[in-house]
Amino acid sequence: MSSGAARVRWDDASARRMHANQCNVSTSDAEFVLSFGVSRASRTDRQELVVDLGQRIVLSPPVAKRLAVLLGRVVAEYEARFEGAGSPATRAEREGKPRGTV
Repeated sequence: MSSGAARVRWDDASARRMHANQCNVSTSDAEFVLSFGVSRASRTDRQELVVDLGQRIVLSPPVAKRLAVLLGRVVAEYEARFEGAGSPATRAEREGKPRGTV
């Protein structure tokens, strides 16, 4: 590449996938901490939500800023694509696509 910028190649050989329905962000002067987990139903105490922490990711402030920009852009694209057209499942059914495919 003549522009001086290196091409990024993501190697996902050791990547793990995790579902999360809860998230939180905390900060200090040097880092942002993203916590992801899955909530579980409490049968005894309806005043407390218990979340099983699955992953905690620590980012430097510059990387956190980049994530904020990227996430904002992707969410806006998602909303433009799916808002007003119903949920992805409804849209797929209308277009005759198999469920789970958008």
